[in-house]
Amino acid sequence: MGNCTISGSSTSVVVIGAGLAGLTLAREAEKFGMQVIILEKNDRFFHSAASCRAVVDSQEGAEKRIFIPYTRALKNAGSSIMQGTAEAVDYEARAVQYKDASGEKRILRYRYLVLTPGSLGTFPISSTSLNHIEG
Repeated sequence: MGNCTISGSSTSVVVIGAGLAGLTLAREAEKFGMQVIILEKNDRFFHSAASCRAVVDSQEGAEKRIFIPYTRALKNAGSSIMQGTAEAVDYEARAVQYKDASGEKRILRYRYLVLTPGSLGTFPISSTSLNHIEG
């Protein structure tokens, strides 16, 4: 995996992707006492269920109520959310190579790995997106 900074010990669960599936899984794993690290490229969760509110909400700051900071997502002291992009997985070594927010390559070890990368589509769905899907 090249020249990378390696974490000291294995985390119980590493979740790649902090969408609805990733956050739900992480919260459930925490209920069983597992240490969870979520690796996510963004620093905020887009709450698509609340996106209609932005269209009708004329108050300043409406967009901040739609994007939820990840800092409130996990409850256990040992759990955390790290901003970065996964680049490679070594299943035998149980390690994920990722690039952190500053661009430095790092290694994160795990006991369990869950991939919930989501989609690359745009939201809300536009007629252009639908044409591409139906295409």
